[in-house]
Amino acid sequence: MEIIYKQPETGSIFDGYSIKNSCFKLLSSSDIKNSTSNRHHHSEYEVHIINNGHNIYETDGEEYKIEDGCMLIIPAKVSHRLKNYNEDTLKYSITFNLDDESQLCKKNKTIFMKTPSVILNTIHIMLAEYKNNLYFSHQILENSMYNIIVNILRFLQYKEATVNKRSTMTENYHISLAKQYINDNFAN
Repeated sequence: MEIIYKQPETGSIFDGYSIKNSCFKLLSSSDIKNSTSNRHHHSEYEVHIINNGHNIYETDGEEYKIEDGCMLIIPAKVSHRLKNYNEDTLKYSITFNLDDESQLCKKNKTIFMKTPSVILNTIHIMLAEYKNNLYFSHQILENSMYNIIVNILRFLQYKEATVNKRSTMTENYHISLAKQYINDNFAN
């Protein structure tokens, strides 16, 4: 298992929003083999995107075979289990919590769908930045993770706040990052 991005507790683009504990992982078949096949649930949303191979999940009393280019969105507190997987499976796993799910999400059922190109493209950006590990790579990873989660929440038909209700904490964070960059690179 390779952790590509893990949300810090504070000081991130997610501050002021109800998204917590977001994490993006790259999992190989050996990682999947060690995961549980027992029925369980989590307090966070769990999203699986298959890059190679397949997984078979059982959730909501239904079976879902997710293959290359497909994704499965399992809402928080929904019981599920991994039934089967391909030995050559490579997948991306995205998890995140919401402060108040009842007000944000209208759907509490598993969603199986073709992975939208906006999410796949963002994943490719994240993987490239993770490998680059340059000065702004972490910020690009964080922004990309935010982009993916917002798109997932829109598929779940969550209720978005209007722009004038957004917190300015995120803007202040970006300003402090820019000031730090200027001081580190251009200060005498």
